[in-house]
Amino acid sequence: MSRYLSRFKGLLSDDRDRSWRSWAAQKLQRKPEACSETLVLFPGWATRRYHPGSSSESAPFDIEASVSGYATSCRTNAPMTRSQRAFIRIAKGFAALPRITDQPMTPDENFNPLGDDLKTLEQQFRSLNTEDSDTESSPSPSFLTAPPRQINTPLDVLQKLHCNLESRVQLFWSSCLSARTVRLHLFASPRDSLSFDAAHRHVEDDAHRPIATVDVLTGVDGSFNARVCIPWEKLCEHHRGVYIAYGLPAEEHDLVIVAELLPPPVLNTSVSTPNITSQTAQDPLKAIFIWTPIRIISDIDDTVKMSGITEGARAVFHNVFVKELKDGIIPGMGEWYTNMWERGVRFHYVSNGPFEYLSILHEFFSLSKLPPGSIKLKSYAGRSLLSGLLSAPAARKRAGVIEILDSFPDSNFILIGDSGEQDLELYADLAREREDQILAVFIRDADEASYAPIQDPTGWEMVDAGKAGMRIDSEPLLDYSRSSSSA
Repeated sequence: MSRYLSRFKGLLSDDRDRSWRSWAAQKLQRKPEACSETLVLFPGWATRRYHPGSSSESAPFDIEASVSGYATSCRTNAPMTRSQRAFIRIAKGFAALPRITDQPMTPDENFNPLGDDLKTLEQQFRSLNTEDSDTESSPSPSFLTAPPRQINTPLDVLQKLHCNLESRVQLFWSSCLSARTVRLHLFASPRDSLSFDAAHRHVEDDAHRPIATVDVLTGVDGSFNARVCIPWEKLCEHHRGVYIAYGLPAEEHDLVIVAELLPPPVLNTSVSTPNITSQTAQDPLKAIFIWTPIRIISDIDDTVKMSGITEGARAVFHNVFVKELKDGIIPGMGEWYTNMWERGVRFHYVSNGPFEYLSILHEFFSLSKLPPGSIKLKSYAGRSLLSGLLSAPAARKRAGVIEILDSFPDSNFILIGDSGEQDLELYADLAREREDQILAVFIRDADEASYAPIQDPTGWEMVDAGKAGMRIDSEPLLDYSRSSSSA
């Protein structure tokens, strides 16, 4: 009997060995998945750096340009994995997004299609906020407060909301490309004299050749942040650089930046590598080059874009990933910023939002008519996609604000933020530390819906009235009687 059992075990062992060998052979013979590489540039800035000892605006100077971006890789034409589909399902419940059905939606106080999965996601966001909180941070918002349910929503609108969530979440499904070489080409031109097509073709002649070319290496999170210096001598020798070198100091120019993601080095040709379709050149980007005495550093979330940070994690998730971008426009901000832009003020946007947030911001800026400017976001590689939207902002935003202040020591700044992200505390500290550089601080009340609006909150009506010689009304800006009655 034992002899038959041993033979049977031997047959099982042979079958297992053969099945394992066949599985391994299939794995080795399988073609590697195709990947697409993407290189993204953040809007940057450029400025003059006069040589030491120079006392006049006609003295020699170098150009310093700030160029930053990040490189990622993702599978092309590949279906979602099981974990990605599960996350989409949980995310839709977290955002209180009903399922798409042909039947009209009816109110349901006990709506909770995910059960324990929703509680798990809540705990993830709660622990995220705890890890990122500062010792002096404000009380955490209610994480269990759900955003408004989409009741009786037309089917086409509901389908659009589902599409918004799926497309925006997929922006975060990529891998960082670390230790990769990015080649930056900088083209000089007077305003609108060099077309993007000419820069993109890298025409090697005196008129269109780059004024500078540098190679930078991406970090562990796939990002790079380069300060490119163009010496005075190169400006004078370049066909278009002379327009900047000998032009008027207040004349505005463009630096057109073209970035190339170079292929990775092949270390071992005997080992098969994935089929990589590398996007070696991104669409050119303009970095506005101008000297201006006044600049603005502006927050984004709940300052120029309604995000609902004070309403909790679920409201933030719904506002950022589900809501139509046009519904996040804060009335008056685009007009106010554009008014200042037309008066010669230039903008720098600083946010704790993640890198992947950039494409959403580009679309939102276009819808809300916000003026262009440099954009500085943060890297949260390997962490939750909501890290930047829910982390304690003040300490982490300070470094980005300080970098801009230090980059323009001869400019004065107006700092604009909101009351929901400790911007007031941060800006007040900076105003005390740099009283000669900070002109003013504006804070938008993120809880403005709880009381009557302030008349002429930006002060432009008073300024215009004063210029016209009109008597400025002495009534208080805030109508306390209406405010108390509505409370």
